[in-house]
Amino acid sequence: MRIKRQWGWALGVLLACVVFSAQAVQEIDNPFGVRIALPEHWLKLTQEQLSTVDPVEGENSIDLPLETRQLLSAQLRAGGVMLIFNTQPSEQDFYDNITVIEIEDQVPEAAAQIRQTCQALPRVLSQRLGQTIRLDQCAGREISGFPAFILAYPGKTPATQIVQYMIQIGQNRSLVFTLAYHQQRPESLAAFEQLITDLELRAP
Repeated sequence: MRIKRQWGWALGVLLACVVFSAQAVQEIDNPFGVRIALPEHWLKLTQEQLSTVDPVEGENSIDLPLETRQLLSAQLRAGGVMLIFNTQPSEQDFYDNITVIEIEDQVPEAAAQIRQTCQALPRVLSQRLGQTIRLDQCAGREISGFPAFILAYPGKTPATQIVQYMIQIGQNRSLVFTLAYHQQRPESLAAFEQLITDLELRAP
């Protein structure tokens, strides 16, 4: 399921805090046709984990409110989002996380397009996220041979940061990787950027 809407790739940034236990996975299955290698201590959240109602049952159970679990479960069932969490201890009850969605859109590449997009995004994001957004970074770049567009801005939770990569992997086909992390954990940013650097298309 793909998401098609103007600025749709700027959605799905702030997620619930999750506590769960499982071993780290280096390379994960995904519906996007790309190779995604997870850094150590990061884990893809599965439908099975969200279906575990009692957080004390099973090694892969998670600890979060039932209402939140049901919301995340619905997102997973829709097939348009992948959720990845850092399993290491949190900072001030905030668990660093990554979302991945696929959208039908092109990355702005021309200098004029990038400039216009960066000028418009603070207003658009502020409206969508219900808070005043100030961009710390807004730029075009090439990532692993793909055209990419990068955003960074403060998160809604104090002392957190959002970093977003929109990476075009085909005609009108882009993946949006969004990292939400606590600023006291810069290693999460380094791990995220390594994941992006290692991204590659799978053979058809």
